[in-house]
Amino acid sequence: MRTSQSFGVHFTIKKDKVKDGIACVYAVITINKDKVIFALKKRVNVDHWDKGHGGLKVKLPEAKETNGYLFQVARSEEH
Repeated sequence: MRTSQSFGVHFTIKKDKVKDGIACVYAVITINKDKVIFALKKRVNVDHWDKGHGGLKVKLPEAKETNGYLFQVARSEEH
């Protein structure tokens, strides 16, 4: 019998934890339908968050640095 395993990483913010329009970014790791959520040391403006992309809107000046950081976090979790 063959078993199927899944692994995923995505990023989100919690709008109920917003203070002065700034929210903490959370990493969500899913392994075989089990989720672990933990806060990253990154804060973003809620209006700049792209929920569908899971990062900052790409046209923003700070998007390259922030989205690069999130990419590095995702890569480190895969290894």
